[in-house]
Formats: sequence, structure tokens, C-alpha cells
Amino acid sequence: MARVRYVVSVDVNDNSVRKIGRAYYLDGQRGFGVLLTGTLTSLKDDAVFELSSEHDVIVRGHIHLMGDGADLMVQSDKWIYWEGFARVDGDLTMRGGVEINSADLDGFGVNDSSINIQTTLRRITGAAGSKIDLQGSHDVDVFGAIVFGETIGVIKINAVGQARIGGITLNEAGNPVETGGILRARDAISITVRSTGGDACVTGLWIAGGTVDRVYDTAGQNLGRQITHADGDSAVSITATGRIDVGQSITAGKRIELNGGGDAHGEGIGIGSGVEVSTSADDSRIELTAVDAEIVGTVSAGGSLNTDSDTVWTGRNSAIEMDLSGDLVVGGTGVDENGNLIDRGGNLQSSQSIEIAARHVSINSLSRLMTDLSGDGSLDTTDRDASAVYFQTTGNLKIKGTVVTIDEGSSITLDADGQVWINGIVQAEDVLTVIAGTHSSTIGVLVDP
Repeated sequence: MARVRYVVSVDVNDNSVRKIGRAYYLDGQRGFGVLLTGTLTSLKDDAVFELSSEHDVIVRGHIHLMGDGADLMVQSDKWIYWEGFARVDGDLTMRGGVEINSADLDGFGVNDSSINIQTTLRRITGAAGSKIDLQGSHDVDVFGAIVFGETIGVIKINAVGQARIGGITLNEAGNPVETGGILRARDAISITVRSTGGDACVTGLWIAGGTVDRVYDTAGQNLGRQITHADGDSAVSITATGRIDVGQSITAGKRIELNGGGDAHGEGIGIGSGVEVSTSADDSRIELTAVDAEIVGTVSAGGSLNTDSDTVWTGRNSAIEMDLSGDLVVGGTGVDENGNLIDRGGNLQSSQSIEIAARHVSINSLSRLMTDLSGDGSLDTTDRDASAVYFQTTGNLKIKGTVVTIDEGSSITLDADGQVWINGIVQAEDVLTVIAGTHSSTIGVLVDP
């Protein structure tokens, strides 16, 4: 657990006035191997600039590698702390607590972090074919913005402990604030957490293959953000032996893969209220694999939500595939605009199919699962098979919400080894198939009015 230090300051003009605030993150830091506080600039093409030390590497200044194809390598046997600015035309590589060749040295610093990128980092740019590769012996924390080039870029994060992209920190007044770690790449973003029970916490914004802009009305009021997808085969992949906790949006063109294990409560993937996980290209896929999963946000294959929460369909023949060894829960607890806890529904939608395999499935009354081959009339359906929703459970299937297929010839299949309990709306445009097994109540299929 992260420790937070506070400092007490006294007004020089009135010693009866005292203020309590959060201490600087490096308060108490003793010694370093490399400390960069100024500005370093290189104009050489294809240069390789390396900061490497057996001890701590602390970057508080600016690094500008302006030459074509210039690369930056930062390595520490202990840990890397970064709160500076970087502009790198080529590759950026960080090795915290590991050697340059990736051999593990079990190095870490404050709060068990091997790499810590603070909110003050604003932008890292790269040319075509460039990549960012972060590897930490323990935790990797990204609270700043890693925004790669407008052309092609790959971001890869590899941690043995925990991986946190954005999160909650305290400001100088000691109040909790959300920090939006931002990862944006044209080609791919991947994160791997390798330790037993290691978690991946995504509370920052991930964009593979697109841009994000703030939208304002004519009075200047912020209406939210609008993601513009780019063409291409961009992808996001997150693999963790523990829990994958998605608290902000993840978007990609072609593929999103969430491969979770399970936390102490068995939950492998959590997609929170107000969160959107979406793909935009034709034939795109969203794949979730874990023990248990809870979805309170939106999972959308082939489309995304605009600022009015309406779906903008862009990708034909796109699918959601879930393979869980445990339970799926759709809908749960969220918060309203005043921060009060309320019940929320989950939303799964695709332009081709939704396939779910799990032990037990429970869908609350506020949730909706939907397929629409035509994307509400905006997609070409030529030479496309009708859409479908398919459930297969080794236990019970409980539907209190809405499951619907829109396009002509579409179908829904409910296949459970246990009980099928419908207390909501299940509506297929063409074929509805229900296959039920055994239940302790001796009722295989239960339909409530």
C-alpha cells in the first residue's frame, strides 16, 4: 500500500497560522545515481542517448532529441522517477530495477515503484515505426501523458508487481484528485503483469488508433470528450495474473484483449460505471478472458458512444467474445453526478455477435445486450451473416435486463446446464432458442411476468 507523507508549514508573519499539505513525492529521498534538472538537447540523427546508473535515476528537467530516429534509453538498477518533459523522435526505453538486457535486479524505490512517471510529464512524440517500452522489476506507475506520434507507434509496459495507469493522488492541500495517465499510440498498446496476483489498474485513458478532443457548446460549456478513430489495425492488450480494473476508457481500431486472472475475491476483470471499451474497425474483436468479470460500463464492438451517449457505428462484422471459468455479472453499483452510490446497468453491443461462455451469468434489470448488423442503418450489410447473441453456461443464466437482436434473420441462443431464469426482455428478430439443464428447484426454465 502506498504511503502518504504530510508536512506542516507555519506562516512567517503569524506563527498561529499553520497549514497541512502533502509532502513532495521525493521527500526524504537520499542520494541518486543520475539527477537531471536542466535541459538536454541533441540534433543528431540516429543518436542513442543513454542514462544508466546502479542507483536511482531522477529526471526533473527536459530532454529534446530532435534528430531523425534518435533514441532514448533510461536504466536504473534501483528505480526511475520521471517528472520532466521529453521529446523523442525514435524509441523510448525505460528499465527500472532491471538491466538493459531485461535481466531482473529486484530494484524498486518509493512505494515499491520501479518506474514512476508523474503527472508533470506532458508529451512524448515519435516518428513512424517508433515505440515506447517500459519494464519494471516491481510496480510501473504512469500518471502522466504518454502520447505517441501521429503516424505509427507501439507502447509496451511490462511489470512484475502492479501496473497503474492513472489513479488517485493527493494534491498539495491533501485532497484526493484523479490523475489521468494517458497512453496513445497509432499501432498498439500492451501491458503485461507477471507476478502471482499482480493487478493492472487502468484509470487513465488508452487510445490506440485515434485522437481525443474536448467538445464544448456555444456557451463554452464542456460537454465531454469525443474520440476520433483512425483507420488501421491498432490494438490494445492487457494481461495480468491478478485483476484487471478498467476505470477509464480503452479504444482501439481492430482488437482489444483483456486477459485477467483473479483477485482475492475471484474477480478477474472489472469494467466500471461510465467506462467505455470500444473498437471501431470492420471485423474488429473485443476478447475478455478471466475467472470472473463484472461489467457496469459499456463494451462496444464496431462503434463508440458520442457526447450524447448515442452509439456511432463505424465497423461492420465486429464481435464481443467472453471466455470465463467463473461468473459474469452485468450491472452493479455506480455513482451519480453528486457522488452518491446508485444501481447501474452494463451495456454490451456489437455489429455482428456477442458470445459468452461462463459458469453463472447474472444480468440486472438496468442492463442491455444488443446486436445490430446494420448499426442502426449506418453500416452496409451486403454479404454479411445475420447477427447473433449466444450464451453458454455450466451453471445458471439469470436475465433481468434486455437481450435483443435487431437485424433481419438474427438470433439469440440461451444454453445453460443449470436454470434459465428470464425476468426481463429477450427478443430475437428471427430465432430464439432456449436450452436448460437441471436446478435444485426442479424448474429448468423460469419466465417471470
